[in-house]
Amino acid sequence: MKRFTKYLLASAAVLSLAAVPVLAAGPGSGGGPGGCNQNQIVETLKLTDAQKAAYASFQKLATETRAEHQNVRNAMDPAAIQAMTPEQFREHQTEMMKTRIEAKTKLFTARQAFIATLSDEQKKELGNGFGMGPEGKMGGRHGGGRWM
Repeated sequence: MKRFTKYLLASAAVLSLAAVPVLAAGPGSGGGPGGCNQNQIVETLKLTDAQKAAYASFQKLATETRAEHQNVRNAMDPAAIQAMTPEQFREHQTEMMKTRIEAKTKLFTARQAFIATLSDEQKKELGNGFGMGPEGKMGGRHGGGRWM
C-alpha cells in the first residue's frame, strides 16, 4: 500500500508540473487553426490588405459563432431538459443540430472566401504550417480535417 501511495503522489506531482505551462498560457492562447494566433497567420503568409480584410471577416464570424454557441449552452436549463419527453428531447436536439449546421456552413463559406484570396504559395504555407501536415490535413487520431 505504501508503494502505491508513493507512485500515486509521484504521478500527481509530475502531472501538476506538466500542467503549469498549459495553465500559464491562459485562455485563448491558440485562437486560430492549429493553435496559432491571428498575428502568426498575417505575418507568416504576408497577407495583403484585401486578404487581411477577408481573414478578419472570417475570424469575426468564428468568434461570434463560438460566443453564440456558448451562450445557447449556458442558457439551457438542465432540469427542463431532464423533464422533456423523448419526443420533445429529440425535437430539441434536432433544432440544436440545425442551428449548428447553419453556423458551420456560414463559417465554412467565410473560410473558403478567405482561402480564395490566397496565392498558391500562401495556400501551401497555410496547409503545411500552423500545426497541420502536408496538404493541409490535420493530424491526430480523428484526422481528415483540412484548412482548405
